[in-house]
Amino acid sequence: MKYLFMMALLAFTLVACSDEKEDEKKQEDKPIELKSDKDKWSYYFGYQASKNITNPQNPNKAQFLQNKKYIIEGFKSGFRDLSQDEMMEQMEYIKTMMGGSRDGSTFDASAADKGCKAVGIFTAHETYKNFVPLGPTTFINLDKLEAGFIDGVNEKASRVSDDAFQGMKESINAEADRLQAAKAEKDAELYKGNKEAGEKFLAENAKKPGVKVTESGLQYEVLKAGSGPKPSATSRVTVHYHGTTIDGAVFDSSVDRGEPATFGVNQVIKGWTEALQLMPKGAKYKLYIPQELAYGATPQPGGPIEPYEALIFEVELLEIQ
Repeated sequence: MKYLFMMALLAFTLVACSDEKEDEKKQEDKPIELKSDKDKWSYYFGYQASKNITNPQNPNKAQFLQNKKYIIEGFKSGFRDLSQDEMMEQMEYIKTMMGGSRDGSTFDASAADKGCKAVGIFTAHETYKNFVPLGPTTFINLDKLEAGFIDGVNEKASRVSDDAFQGMKESINAEADRLQAAKAEKDAELYKGNKEAGEKFLAENAKKPGVKVTESGLQYEVLKAGSGPKPSATSRVTVHYHGTTIDGAVFDSSVDRGEPATFGVNQVIKGWTEALQLMPKGAKYKLYIPQELAYGATPQPGGPIEPYEALIFEVELLEIQ
């Protein structure tokens, strides 16, 4: 009786697996119509997104492709903004699956459902971020993006060749320009209050004792004079900084984190690049940066800084490399 039960269970399992494989095959063979250029470039971008998973140099390729249904499931749900909490949660799923190694040697297949789904979510999210300035759901046909990704994960030949994609560059650029212009016009109206408030603040601030104004419009005051050398545009520097909007809201602070930042002088906003070259090592300045020397119309999407905001930083120059 026990033998018959086990045989029945095995038969059920084989049928279930067979049905699952059949469902996957139906999904793979589903007709895909790529009528417009937008359809085609959306498909192409999705196909390219799959290459991080199918790359022969990826040590986890075999495990990922064994669990591709979860990766595809994640990709279908990840083309969007992710909250910080959600990103951390998905990262934990990946860490659990990888078991502390990135070379596949400690891959935990029992955690592949959530872990591989998280891989798909992150892949879609990274793709989404590339098109945020254009409005991802406007610039991309999501169903074609997903179709391209699925073809790529299934290691099928791309339905849009590299040459065909190159031939679409003109229409892609034209659509991108159109969307950017429309967004800029909308944002200029939506955030004109920021621009006006910043201009009013800086006009009044320039009258204060100790505030100096450069030709570009950058304003600064010396909180602590330094005595060392000054960096050049090609220097790397280590600084402590504290950034706020003109109404005092903190948006970023290495001081609060307790860890200074290191970067190239020419790798930051224009106001910082100019100010750092005025500062001797050891100096601490307070910077008042007009929006056109900060992030202007294009701050980081979803970040705490709005378009056309003037910014204030306290910056201490610790090291020059």
